[in-house]
Amino acid sequence: MASRTRKHFQAAVAALALAALSAAPAVAQSPKTLKVTMHADVRTLDPFWTTQTIAGIHGLMVYDTLFSSDGDLKPQPQMVDKWTVSDDRKVYTFTLRDGLAFHDATPVTSKDVVASMKRWGARDGAGKQLFGYTASLEAKDDKTFVWSMTEPYGLLIDTLAKTGTSIPFVMREKEALVDPFKQIEEVVGSGPFRFKRDEWVPGSKTVYEKFKEYVPRKEPPSGHAGGKVVKVDRVEFIWLSDPQTAQSALVAGEIDYLRIYARRQDRGAPGHRHNGHPADQPPAPALQQREGAAGDAAHHQPSRFPQYDRRRQEAANAVLLVLRLRRRHGDGRRIRDLQGTKGLQEGRGAVQGGRLQRRANHHPARDRSPVH
Repeated sequence: MASRTRKHFQAAVAALALAALSAAPAVAQSPKTLKVTMHADVRTLDPFWTTQTIAGIHGLMVYDTLFSSDGDLKPQPQMVDKWTVSDDRKVYTFTLRDGLAFHDATPVTSKDVVASMKRWGARDGAGKQLFGYTASLEAKDDKTFVWSMTEPYGLLIDTLAKTGTSIPFVMREKEALVDPFKQIEEVVGSGPFRFKRDEWVPGSKTVYEKFKEYVPRKEPPSGHAGGKVVKVDRVEFIWLSDPQTAQSALVAGEIDYLRIYARRQDRGAPGHRHNGHPADQPPAPALQQREGAAGDAAHHQPSRFPQYDRRRQEAANAVLLVLRLRRRHGDGRRIRDLQGTKGLQEGRGAVQGGRLQRRANHHPARDRSPVH
């Protein structure tokens, strides 16, 4: 489930970014607005509060991250300029890059980073795991912070570069110090767009305005990493709950982009294989461009879930089947016995054998030979 949600999230953000960055050059002195209808309405402003995909997309519009994943799912620095690792691989020293500033014109400092990571780590599962190996996280100066581990932990950078749900965004220290189990009320990030709270109408419209002081990285964009060069002045999330109404709005030129998730029954269709990262797939079948009065328009409608992982799905099914067997027939197995591939396979095999045996008992005419 988590893997599928992450794939949907990556596909949505990649398609939206392509639509925004490929917009035609704006006429002189005329603001360029991109109107989009996403799969859900923005109702939660705190990206750490929920694992909803739309909350992560909202966060990527407003906030920035220390690291992010490129098109090959490799971690790349975003807000970080450079970092070093001690010989015993237990102390990481990070330095922020130049030009980082929040939307209220205050500079991004290490204190903001430390407070943000601690708040995120109190909510996110991967963050909790990371902080379980953390000895200390301290700001050394305005641009340098030190992350010390109790023992070598090779997933530190990868965890900070996660692009699924509950991304480790950097907030102002003011918001980051809010109780992790209470939602923040102010949305002031350092990302490429500024949130227009005065124009936010839950259930109708969410507006983002280009942050002109944002300094993108010099590397070319790749996946969620690289330079985030904004080529529109304004993005409006127009919420249209009825699919037919949304499609009609796209055809009429009232919106420029429509995001629709694939139907569940298309997942894992016979003869279909999900290979590669969504960013590596040809954009033609997934993103259709239409020229109209409102400028470039995009309709993103993937036919199936990307990157369906059969092995993970089978493993999850095995766990569910064994738990059902335990509940119905008093098998007495413990969840801890299912940990690891061997346990999953044994549990799955036991359930399949039990099913076949029950079928044989139910139909006397069937062969009741032992199931191997």
